Amino acid sequence: MTPNHKPLIALVAAGVLLGSVAGAQSVLFQDSFNSYSVDPLNPAPPTTIAEGGKWTDVITGASPGTPVAVVLDSDNAFGRGTTNQILRIQNAVNFGLVADRLFSSQVVTFSFDLIMDPVTDPQDLTQFINTNQLFAGDGTIANANRAHLVSPRINESEQVDGRFHGISSSSDGYFTVGQLHRVDVVVNLSDSEISYNGVTLASGGVDSWVDENLIHANAVFARGANVVVPGDIQSLRMGTFSNNVFSGRFDGVTIFDGAHIGAPIPEPKTYAAIMAGLALAVVVFLRRRRIR
Repeated sequence: MTPNHKPLIALVAAGVLLGSVAGAQSVLFQDSFNSYSVDPLNPAPPTTIAEGGKWTDVITGASPGTPVAVVLDSDNAFGRGTTNQILRIQNAVNFGLVADRLFSSQVVTFSFDLIMDPVTDPQDLTQFINTNQLFAGDGTIANANRAHLVSPRINESEQVDGRFHGISSSSDGYFTVGQLHRVDVVVNLSDSEISYNGVTLASGGVDSWVDENLIHANAVFARGANVVVPGDIQSLRMGTFSNNVFSGRFDGVTIFDGAHIGAPIPEPKTYAAIMAGLALAVVVFLRRRRIR
């Protein structure tokens, strides 16, 4: 192999690897928040599908100011650059992002990157995001169809209680205020157990992972009689109720088809941009060879 061929071989290898990763995991729903127009002086919330966004419903809540907004990650807290866009939740009460019957699968992974921030205006409420929920049954946003999956809460001393699905009491030590965490929750509503990442998840079960560590295994998904196994998971709601307030930042909110633990997969348009960049690099490389 000549030295001149090494850059081309590296580019081809990168393209093959990228293509294999893209095909390895199917994304059922995703919002990386980079598709929205951002005005730093006038932050605005994500939008609904009818408005060109990703969600069926966006509820900004009753808090003053702009409690729910897509903003630039200006301090690069998520490590994707200062032009990366994220979802900022700031002293938000009764907010909600809803994806109502936008996907359907018996085995899914609900994933996101999260940085919890202190609430600066508690409004005499509990600092809690308690409605990271998936809905099965007929998929509608109804109590009997749902399971609360990840409900981190900041207590009075600014310590975080994990409160994962299946853990009714507080679960200290899984989150740190101001620190980036990766959350993956795997739900299996198929009629048989599944194996992934060296673990087995029973039919009707939920596994909760933080930073690629399994912190609670095989919790029971079903909240009410409407959830039957086997069945399909069809809807997502993120938010708080009227008696809770929350501050934090999210990125890469994704519903995967099947079990997926680890780094987020970019949206299809991101793959297209990467592949276009690889193709351009190959063209430039070949042109330089001809000039020589």
